[in-house]
Amino acid sequence: MRKLFYLLLILHSASIAQQETFFAKSLKNELLIGEPTQITFELSFPSSIAIESVSFPIINPKDTLGNGWELWSIDSVQILNFEDDNGGFITQISQEIEIANFDTGKHEFPLLIATIEDRNIYSNSIEHTIESVKLLDDQSINNIKDIKLDPLTFFDKLRRWFEKYWLIILGSFLLIFSLIIVYKKLTSKKQKDIISKPKIPTPIILLKKLKEIEEEKLWQKGNYKQYYTKVNSVGWEFIEYRYGIATFEKTSLEILSSLRLSSINDKWIVKLGKLFTISDLVKFAKQIPTEQENIFTIQTIREFIEQERDDLLTINNEEPKE
Repeated sequence: MRKLFYLLLILHSASIAQQETFFAKSLKNELLIGEPTQITFELSFPSSIAIESVSFPIINPKDTLGNGWELWSIDSVQILNFEDDNGGFITQISQEIEIANFDTGKHEFPLLIATIEDRNIYSNSIEHTIESVKLLDDQSINNIKDIKLDPLTFFDKLRRWFEKYWLIILGSFLLIFSLIIVYKKLTSKKQKDIISKPKIPTPIILLKKLKEIEEEKLWQKGNYKQYYTKVNSVGWEFIEYRYGIATFEKTSLEILSSLRLSSINDKWIVKLGKLFTISDLVKFAKQIPTEQENIFTIQTIREFIEQERDDLLTINNEEPKE
């Protein structure tokens, strides 16, 4: 019984070995010196063998082949699965390279070694014959011909070039000329728009904002905090525009301290100080202001802008009023 088991194991191993082949073939075996040829390697084995256990001898561009062979090109490795005549499934790994040799005589392309489940399998070597280029019997080496001078001058070549491409040149010039005209019209239109639409001075914009706040009738509706916030915002924006003092995230006292260092008239320091005090009481202490305080607040900011605006300079560059 044991002998039968070993016999079956040997027969199974032999059948697997018969399905494992590593074959190399050349597209051409007789070559002229320097003539390239393609070598194809094909490794076949049963698909039941895990491909991870197979090592295929991949040739790299920097590999040395020996026997005077030069490696010209390498194709990528291809993997193919197919069914053989006996119904078994076979996996085939192949790669193609291009080689050439510049030494005459017989040159063998060496065999390669692949590994299948720790078993070495060898490809066949390929014999090539490299021959030099032969001259025919009626052929002889000719003398080097004299250099012929070009009969055409530079201007002749230029004239022929214009005769050949004149239509393209004309079309290019017309296209460039048209683009220049269109560009000039567009830029001149933009300039006219800029001239026809002068920039509105900041004081006028701020006075318009005050008028819009009045029309909202915020304090009449009991929205005191919103009213004072909006009016103060207009005043702070004018201070930043007129005196270059940053008012963002600053308290009323900090703004007044910065104004004292500017060229502002002292009367505005007093009026703005009173206005800011009323505003702070309304916004932070929730004090309800009187009608006179509400009117005083917006009138003070309006007069402040109208009297301190610097956009009404005369032709003689009159200094803005202080």
